[in-house]
Amino acid sequence: MSSAWPTRTTFVTWINWLQSRALPAAEANQRVLEHGRKANARALVAAITVQQVGPLTYGPIPVDEIRARLERIKEDDSFAARTTAYMIEANLARREGRFDEALRLFDASLALQQELGSALGATIANMARCEVLTDAGRLDEAVATYESALGELDALEMTSFRSTVTISLGEALYAQGRPDDAERLAIEGEELGAAEDVVNFAFGDSLRAQIVADRGEHDEAERLARNALHYAYETDFPDVQATAHAALAHSLAAADRIDEARHELERAIEIWSTYGWLVRASRARGLLVQL
Repeated sequence: MSSAWPTRTTFVTWINWLQSRALPAAEANQRVLEHGRKANARALVAAITVQQVGPLTYGPIPVDEIRARLERIKEDDSFAARTTAYMIEANLARREGRFDEALRLFDASLALQQELGSALGATIANMARCEVLTDAGRLDEAVATYESALGELDALEMTSFRSTVTISLGEALYAQGRPDDAERLAIEGEELGAAEDVVNFAFGDSLRAQIVADRGEHDEAERLARNALHYAYETDFPDVQATAHAALAHSLAAADRIDEARHELERAIEIWSTYGWLVRASRARGLLVQL
């Protein structure tokens, strides 16, 4: 087998991941891992092991399959495997509403990254903690932690991550009842992101659609929400797609188009439920009852 093969396949992984296509990225990762294990290429295996976190967290992969891959990762006691396992387990706990457990696991990953001297790895774990705090309704803590993470990203000059975190901070501020600040950050995050970073446009426009809908600007809200939906389906990320459907439902409901809103919310519930996002599906069902 050519020594260039894993390099080409790793390139395929990154091309797909940067375009928010998790499933082909995950499949390429698996091929490189198999090659690396057979060749006893420990550095390659360590690098690709860590790269599994994104696709397994955000991709259209059933929970049972994620757990099966997680058990395979746990067979290795390396630092890379341990921190990867912590991150994946934490994200599963977050989906299911086991927020304290998720925070404990993210803290464990953060501690390992600090031990390894990986400032970026520690910041990524800290960013993940923010998402759990927001989902748990601990909004003051979430906002403070997001602001801390943004400071860390500035120090590392990581603009690509900063754009996403800026929009996520906006989501926490919107939940906190600060729509003007949230809208400003949504726009800033979209402007910071690269043209191919469609996740940012999907999340940013979803957030802006809800804010505009709350103001009674129904045509603009629907435009933003449908734009978000367009970007969401350029990815294969279930949570991004469901979030866009929910934002469109919010916009349509604000305009008293209840049947259409119910349809969009039911689609969001279906997607979240299929991929184990149980807390988000449950909350959406609560909103559906209110329509």
